[in-house]
Amino acid sequence: MDRIHVGKIYFARPGRQPQILLYEVTDPTEIAKIEDITRRALEVNKIPSVELVFYEKQNWQFSENGGGSRGSEIIVKRIIISRETAT
Repeated sequence: MDRIHVGKIYFARPGRQPQILLYEVTDPTEIAKIEDITRRALEVNKIPSVELVFYEKQNWQFSENGGGSRGSEIIVKRIIISRETAT
C-alpha cells in the first residue's frame, strides 16, 4: 500500500449531490463538528444535500505505468445531510 498523504485531508466532488471525502477524521467530536458546520452551510446555500464520507486513511496505489488507483479504504461514517434535516 502506498499512502500518499499522512494527516487530515479532504476532497470535494461537485454534482447534483455534492460529496465530500474526508480522510483521517475519525474522532466522533470532530465528525460532529463537521456535520454541524455542513448543516449550517445548507441553511444559507441553495444546495439541497451533501454527502459526507469519513475514511480512516487514504490508500492510493501507484502503478508502474505512471497511473494509479484507490486501494481498499475503510469507511468510518457515511451520512447525507439535506436542507430539510439541517434545520
